[in-house]
Amino acid sequence: MNFSKIEASIILAALLVSNIALCQITLPPSGDNQKSCITQYMGLASVSVTYNSPDVMDDEGNDRSGKIWGDLVPYGYSNLYFGLSSQENPSPWRAGANENTTIEFSHDVVVQGKKIKAGKYGFFIATASEGEWEVILSNNSTSWGSYFYVPEDVAYKLAATPEDNEYTEFLTYEFTEKKLESCIVEMQWERIALPIKIEIEDIYNLYIEQIRNELKNYAGFEYTSWAQAASFCAEQKINLDEALEWANHAIDGKWVSQKNYTTYITKARVLKALGKDNRRTEIIQSLKKKLKHHELVINVMKEELMKKGELTYEEVNQFIIGKTISGPKRFRPLIREELENQIAELE
Repeated sequence: MNFSKIEASIILAALLVSNIALCQITLPPSGDNQKSCITQYMGLASVSVTYNSPDVMDDEGNDRSGKIWGDLVPYGYSNLYFGLSSQENPSPWRAGANENTTIEFSHDVVVQGKKIKAGKYGFFIATASEGEWEVILSNNSTSWGSYFYVPEDVAYKLAATPEDNEYTEFLTYEFTEKKLESCIVEMQWERIALPIKIEIEDIYNLYIEQIRNELKNYAGFEYTSWAQAASFCAEQKINLDEALEWANHAIDGKWVSQKNYTTYITKARVLKALGKDNRRTEIIQSLKKKLKHHELVINVMKEELMKKGELTYEEVNQFIIGKTISGPKRFRPLIREELENQIAELE
């Protein structure tokens, strides 16, 4: 029996409605297209892709190699004969199977050179027999497949170039490049890969915002947090005016401040990054005086230990050094040589 396209659409709609009515319980995914989700972080920012993964082999075990692109997945846009899809409003590929493939950005990003706002998007691809493919991010991320795709929902359109790839039986999204400020997510299926580059415009600014918030919380009750924040800015040469305020707070802030090597050296580093040499020189001279006092304190400790025990001066000296330099630097006092080196770096 032959059906017209209109009759076929009506039958398909009736079957779908009846299926929805019956399927109110949780069942395995249609077509055994297993659901997957991958997430990659770029510093504090994340990108996640959720999709269903079709197989090159069909349900009956037939190999569809060579029949995926341009056949199972039509090139460009096509009429799916259901939902809002029609000759007048053709649909792109859903970039997976079953439900919408979605991509979600925790922060504003740059995708394939185009600025994209943070959020969750429906993810579609319009393939082509040659040249670039069109990647589509839609504000509609909840509809089934691409049956309800309409141009009015499109938020962004991007261009990406497919590449030849090793055979991949199940459609897969993989992060093939992972850096602090960028990553590449790649759609891989059959013998094609489509790499898409995602970047953060100012990765360190995200950390500055995070630091500001943290200093208003528990971390702000420790002088070391203010010093670490200032030191980070000095090292990256960013946000230096505020970094100087943080360094001053570590030294003179109410309740949490400490006047010690860590806080003074941190301030000197910020002043060096700011190019304020006169003020930096004053701090360096102060540190050198403190270094002499530090050595005097160590000598007094040695004399007291020698009085209390039957240890030679050399044995006491080795004991002091062992207690001082053992363990990670962040958890121990600095020895004289280390302090001198830090001061020298600032001069």
